Amino acid sequence: MSESFWANQTPFTLREIVDATGGNVVGEDIEYSIAMRGVSTDSRAIQPNSLFVALRGERFDGHDFLHQVAQSGATVAVVEDENLAPQGLICVRVLDTLKALGDLARFHRERFDIPMIGVTGSYGKTTTRAFIAAASSPLGKILASRENFNNEIGVPQTLFGLDASHKAAIIEMGMRGAGQIDYLAKVAKPTIGVITNIGPQHIEMLGSLENIARAKAELIENLSPDGLAILPAEGDFSDLLIETAQKVGCRIVTFGTSEKSDFRVSSTRTLENGFVEAEFKVQSSKFKIVLPLPGAHNATNAAVAFAVAHELGIDLNQAARALENVEVPGARMRIVRVSELTILDDCYNAGPNSMRAALKTLRDFPKAKRRVAVLGAMKELGSFSEEEHRKIAQLATDICDIVLFVGEEFAKVTFGKYRNVTAFEDANEAANRVLDIVKSGDVVLVKGSRSVGLETVVSALAQ
Repeated sequence: MSESFWANQTPFTLREIVDATGGNVVGEDIEYSIAMRGVSTDSRAIQPNSLFVALRGERFDGHDFLHQVAQSGATVAVVEDENLAPQGLICVRVLDTLKALGDLARFHRERFDIPMIGVTGSYGKTTTRAFIAAASSPLGKILASRENFNNEIGVPQTLFGLDASHKAAIIEMGMRGAGQIDYLAKVAKPTIGVITNIGPQHIEMLGSLENIARAKAELIENLSPDGLAILPAEGDFSDLLIETAQKVGCRIVTFGTSEKSDFRVSSTRTLENGFVEAEFKVQSSKFKIVLPLPGAHNATNAAVAFAVAHELGIDLNQAARALENVEVPGARMRIVRVSELTILDDCYNAGPNSMRAALKTLRDFPKAKRRVAVLGAMKELGSFSEEEHRKIAQLATDICDIVLFVGEEFAKVTFGKYRNVTAFEDANEAANRVLDIVKSGDVVLVKGSRSVGLETVVSALAQ
């Protein structure tokens, strides 16, 4: 169960705000015991008697809305410049309101002695987060990140949703560069750290896969010796991650498909409806479940969820039943059936590893008259872009009967080289043409980076 972060009821006194942020109250004869409920960075979501944090960004400045939030009933505002505030609004001046937001979230998180699961990785973070939330649900009320609340603003907003009724929390942590996971982990203070995998997502900024692995490992570096690291047993950088955990001194469990995995996916099978039946082996026990979504790779995400559930003391049979009803947010390998057409809507985002997994899911999907892929460009690959797009293009044409590429990145490597390929400049052009290409009985995969906007293609197909 997720909470509405914009409507949180997080309690603070003015003294606690000052202590948490190290800020200074502007004005004299102010009562530090004054109390408020609710923290917001959105001037449109202010509740009476609440706290507003005036963030500054490239396209906005919360200080511009201080009069509005005062009229809406905010009691206190955390600001960098109190000169823009109206009379009557108590201001706490800090050097950096974004840092102050994190300081407040950490202060609130430290009020609760509950399992705090931090989840990061190059791919599959959101799906794994949803799987963990489902598998942990027998424990009681669980707080989990929502949508893409996984950055310096979203993680604090998630933590502000914590209250005494929660039995555990699951915090997704995204990354654009080195040091960001470290910052988020210091705010959330996880007791369990999960790294789903390492891949070339954001390699443009970090330069190498090893740098990505080290940046993700910042989550493990922030665990205490009595914490738990849940790590992939396979992959080029599994040893690096395990060695990081060993230096911390925390416990380690692994997941994957190899014999050395503590939580092992021993087999997978795609059913007629496209769902995946997976068998798991944990110690001497075996059990089988049907995941209500396609993609054999999702069984590995489920193995992570079993590892967390086991750590929380949940019976794995209960966790298995909960996973069979999991709901994954957003357009992540969602099956859409329109008449005799089947659409695999996975257009939320894309990188080389997730693109390969999606294409293999299309390959294994049953009863397809033809397999059609609409693939959008993969972003943030830097100098690796041309090579990775060429590899995906080759795999797609090997697997599919028809491939539609969208974006200049694919156009550079596919022009005139592959059979049954059509290239489009943008998603709108692809959406206008796709109905002339697909036929009844086709299974169509739609996947690309978020910025490509392939939702328009899914909408066109769904017509």
